Amino acid sequence: MRAVLDTNIYVSAFALPGSIAEEALQGAAFKRYDLLTSPAILAELANVLTRKFDWDTVRALEACREIADLAVVVRPKKRIHILQDKPDNRLLECAIAGHAERLVTGDKHLLSLGKYGDVSIVRLADFLREIA
Repeated sequence: MRAVLDTNIYVSAFALPGSIAEEALQGAAFKRYDLLTSPAILAELANVLTRKFDWDTVRALEACREIADLAVVVRPKKRIHILQDKPDNRLLECAIAGHAERLVTGDKHLLSLGKYGDVSIVRLADFLREIA
């Protein structure tokens, strides 16, 4: 299975060791699914970690590098403009360009879509049950 994780899942994985978000990253490390990300998602993650969590730039970039090493980095060519929150659109772009089966999120706007193209938009707990 190919999946895109929302930025907030990465933040939770780094901020809360032992959390279910960290379990999702471990699932990628143990090859239970193929993790997809994009430069836009990684840039958003670095921005959130430095701006909201007061991480220094080097630490934030190292976290992004760790994710990039686990993931297939997709470079979407087509822009999507269906949601007001631009980072949410970047997640959809990555999922579509990377032929993901799942976009994993807690974001209510994304979850309200349910599906976009061939991509099912699911909560983290549901995704973890799928890959268990």
